Amino acid sequence: MVKIDMDRTSQIAFIKLTDEQKKKFVESILNNIEGIKKAGNLEGINPTTKITKNICYRKDEVVSPSNREDLLKNAKGNSNGAFSVPKIVE
Repeated sequence: MVKIDMDRTSQIAFIKLTDEQKKKFVESILNNIEGIKKAGNLEGINPTTKITKNICYRKDEVVSPSNREDLLKNAKGNSNGAFSVPKIVE
């Protein structure tokens, strides 16, 4: 059985918990630990995917930067020499 010291844990985390909250947290942590133990028992289970290709890495090379006009040529929009994108945050 795992022993969890919620007084010390809450002190380290700088949070104040009631006795009821500490009890719920301990139960939740113990449930998570049990789930992890069950998930770790994979004996007799075949993997659903298999990597069959070799991983190819490209050589790391220093190259000169591209021309800004060439990069912006196919952009939907640009402004002051930079890509222009729709605003997504109000």
